[in-house]
Amino acid sequence: MRTRSKNGQSLAEIGPTLWFALIIIFFPMITYSTIGVRYILLMNAAKLAAGQAAQCRSFQTDISASEKSAVNTANSLATKAVGYFKGIHLQQITTSIVTCSYSGSTVTKRTTPLTSPPDVSFTCYDVEVLLQAQIDPIITNSSLCSLGIPGLTKPMTVIAKSDVVFENPQGLTQ
Repeated sequence: MRTRSKNGQSLAEIGPTLWFALIIIFFPMITYSTIGVRYILLMNAAKLAAGQAAQCRSFQTDISASEKSAVNTANSLATKAVGYFKGIHLQQITTSIVTCSYSGSTVTKRTTPLTSPPDVSFTCYDVEVLLQAQIDPIITNSSLCSLGIPGLTKPMTVIAKSDVVFENPQGLTQ
């Protein structure tokens, strides 16, 4: 009586194994890497907006038509930076003044100009840009859409934040 070789069985099992690897391992890796890339692009937009806002001479009031305030500079730069990429939709841009005493005892955040002149000998003044956005899912038209998994089948809301030391603290009262 002849015995069968096991080579045919191994060849028959490789198909389901490859499908398993594709669905369980590679598809989630692609999904999360796409979400990660979009989030990094949003973080970069927040960093660019905060860096430019920190160089402005006023916080909320435009000095002239060409010299915008920190708030307006951050809004326009963040919108422009995010607009270059598909799949990221800005919902909110918040520009704040973060005040931190050098002793580290108090940290305050405000979205309005300072009411009194800044005291740079005791306090550090940062400009913070916070971007709230929705990142589009990878799968948009599928029977899986009824599951509602953020990032996979429905948009994911994310927040990116960056702060930079304000270069002209005297302008924070405007």
